[in-house]
Amino acid sequence: MSATISVDIKNAIIEIYEKESNLSRLFMFENIPPKRLENAIKSYALAMDNDETIIFLFDDTFFGSGKDGFILTTKGFYYRNYMEKANSVDIADIIDMDIKSAKLNQKIVVKTNARELEISITSAPDKKALFNVLDQTVRFLKNPTY
Repeated sequence: MSATISVDIKNAIIEIYEKESNLSRLFMFENIPPKRLENAIKSYALAMDNDETIIFLFDDTFFGSGKDGFILTTKGFYYRNYMEKANSVDIADIIDMDIKSAKLNQKIVVKTNARELEISITSAPDKKALFNVLDQTVRFLKNPTY
């Protein structure tokens, strides 16, 4: 499921990631545990194309199964909230992202021309750091000179 990504782009994304701390449930590139990735793909990323490079996986499950959370690739954002159906959006369609507080968790809001998606974040120790990495990576993928 993984095509090549240029070393420069990969290093730039790793640099974005390394600026934050306490991202224990966010796994990048070849450091994604295979079983979590397999479960995530089966649970919510079956629509992912073979030519997409997986950048990271966020596991939002309590026991680390990977069945809820999100996957960001070079082309798409795939996610599943607890007890909801799988959903996805093309990176090219993302206009803006924000984070908002809810009663029991925080949500990452992904805005496109057609809709607004809310991704629940319950398991991240530092939700703001997780949002920052996701937001900056998406901005970089949309505009590599960002």
